[in-house]
Amino acid sequence: MEKKYQLGYCGTLGSFFNKTTYLRLKACAEECGKFVIGIPDEYVMARLFGDSTYCAEDLRRLWLDCRWVDDVVILDVTKLGKRQVYEELRYDVCFYGTEYGAAFEEDRAFMEERGIAFRSLMPENVEAPVSAAQDALRLALNNVPPDQKIVLFGAGAGFDYYMQNYGGRYRPAYAVDCTEEPENTVKAGVEIRKPDALREEADRDVFIVVCDGEYQDALRQLQTAGLHHYRPLRVWHEAALIEEFAMAFAAETDYVERAQDTLAVLLREFARVCEKYGIRYYMICGSLIGVIRHQDIIPWDDDLDICIPREDYEKLKKVAREEWKNDEFLFLNYDELGNGAFLDFFPRLFYLKGEKFQVKLWKKVKDRAKADVDGRLWIDIYILDNASRSERKHKMAMSLLKDIYVLCMGHRGSIDYTEYESKLSAPEIRLLKVVHKLGRCLPCKMLTSLYDRICRYAAKEDCEDYCIANLVVFYIQRRVRRAFFGNGILKPFRDFEVRVPDDYDGVLNAMGYGGYMNFPRLSVRKPSHYFNTDIKLW
Repeated sequence: MEKKYQLGYCGTLGSFFNKTTYLRLKACAEECGKFVIGIPDEYVMARLFGDSTYCAEDLRRLWLDCRWVDDVVILDVTKLGKRQVYEELRYDVCFYGTEYGAAFEEDRAFMEERGIAFRSLMPENVEAPVSAAQDALRLALNNVPPDQKIVLFGAGAGFDYYMQNYGGRYRPAYAVDCTEEPENTVKAGVEIRKPDALREEADRDVFIVVCDGEYQDALRQLQTAGLHHYRPLRVWHEAALIEEFAMAFAAETDYVERAQDTLAVLLREFARVCEKYGIRYYMICGSLIGVIRHQDIIPWDDDLDICIPREDYEKLKKVAREEWKNDEFLFLNYDELGNGAFLDFFPRLFYLKGEKFQVKLWKKVKDRAKADVDGRLWIDIYILDNASRSERKHKMAMSLLKDIYVLCMGHRGSIDYTEYESKLSAPEIRLLKVVHKLGRCLPCKMLTSLYDRICRYAAKEDCEDYCIANLVVFYIQRRVRRAFFGNGILKPFRDFEVRVPDDYDGVLNAMGYGGYMNFPRLSVRKPSHYFNTDIKLW
């Protein structure tokens, strides 16, 4: 039988024992003289689904046993895009699982220029994903930036499907009804507008989910209006997940590179001021690992952590206003967010120049705090306080600090209680809500002043250990030997030097970072402050 194409390619999860996947790919292969599939490597799979026993090479061998699969490409993060794979394979037909907006239009233009057939594997009707984790549209929605509105194009059956499956978490700003006389002006609590509403939107401001049954007509209307951030409801998730992750990872990588360059500017400035005034400071936590293991920030990290003894922090506060009185850097103590807002007990140095970043931290005090630092990157400053030799006294002080912290949380703008479900039981979360309500009734300034006094509970004692009272609240009771820190030693970081504890190995092990020269498991190698991260912070 004469084949329509010489070499075909499809990137897919490669679920070998899924009948739909097997038959759909086999139908593609029957049109091609040779057929190649791409399957994700271990890192991509871990990022999509979490750590597992998945082995790309084992799956590759399974597919190669099929007589109709000529080769299997293992897709690492450098090969996720169709154009990157083309440089290796030079295929003449490429199959896809969804139409992924502006990036899809660019890929289609690339294919047309080279005479490559670009073939859809999107189903005729909406197909439910195997699970929420295997839902490509959900992945796309999770990567919609906070400043972009989700808009539904269509107010019929597709609208109903979207609201039932996605509307709870990814609520649309409004929907568009293309009929001449819309039946509703509001449906399921969502405003229904006429198509003209979209002509008033800038492309970057909207993410459109095409729910209309006449998909091609809807697409033409969107493109005529200059709107290119869209997704259909009809998705073949097996292939679309690779396509969606490719775009999400590219955006994340770009963000991390730009964020790390900004953080390096902050660190250089902070180190300059500390060296100028003889203020002791030390890189700590993941930032210390970055200096020791990479002489830089950890490749996927997007924050910097520094610790400073209490007496040196008092010196820093005295010089901060003079040193950082320009419009480039801003030093804020934790009680200086404005309007009685509370985020946490970290003093921070912010960088005010250049671009703003899509980070999630500030949403906890959004619409409450007055400080104009939303979207600005910062350095977290941990304060080293004395920890009493008396374990009973130390535990009592740390328990009081935790209680005050929870009361202070009542002064946040909003609280997402799902963030605590992995660490607290349902009765504990209910109690947390009650304590937050009580905290709102107490002046924030009174609570923070009390917190400060308790942090210094052992200031006059002859202590062997430090504690870090503004560490993540679950871990503030940890002790670290004072002798580990010393005056600090200089270590290379990019093209300058920063200070680390004299015995940095002792500090890292005491803080639970044993084996820090080894990379962590694959699924957590991602930024923790990026807007869409699922790493939960207190």
